[in-house]
Amino acid sequence: MRNGKLHPKAEDYKKKYPLLFRDGCLRSGFYLPAGWNLLVNSLCAAIENQLQNYVPEEIRGEVYVAQVKEKFGGLRFNMNASTPYIDGAISLAEGLSYNICEACGLPGELRQGGYIKTLCDADVAREKEEEKELNKKYMKEQRARAKQEKVKLLIEESLKK
Repeated sequence: MRNGKLHPKAEDYKKKYPLLFRDGCLRSGFYLPAGWNLLVNSLCAAIENQLQNYVPEEIRGEVYVAQVKEKFGGLRFNMNASTPYIDGAISLAEGLSYNICEACGLPGELRQGGYIKTLCDADVAREKEEEKELNKKYMKEQRARAKQEKVKLLIEESLKK
C-alpha cells in the first residue's frame, strides 16, 4: 500500500479475484514483479476455485490474501487462513518462482549480488548495463560537484585578497 491506496496491480487482482483480495486485507503489502504475474494469476485462480467449490460458504469470507511479495529471490504469498490444498498450491508456486525470471517471466535462476534475485541471463546483462550507466552518471555528477567546489574556493580566495 502507498498512501492508503493499494498497488495498481493489487487493484487488478482485487477485481479479478474478489474472494481473495478484499478492502483492508492486504495490510502487509503487495509487491509483484512483472515476470511472476502469470504464476500468481494461476495460483489465485486455483485458490479462488478451491474457495468457491470446496470451502463452506459460511467461512469462505474469512479466508483471504494477507501479503504478496518477493523475498530472497522467491515469491512469498501469505494467507490469513488456509486449507491443505491452498498450502500445497502456495508451496508449489513459491518453489516455481525460483525458476522464473522475476523481470520477464522466462526461465531464470537465483542470482546473488547486491540483492538476491531470480533472473534470466538477458535480464542479468540488462541490469549490469543499467548499473554501469548509473555509475557513469554518478561519477560525472561527482566530477561536476568537485569542479563547482573548486570554483567556489577559488572565488572565495580571490575575494579575500
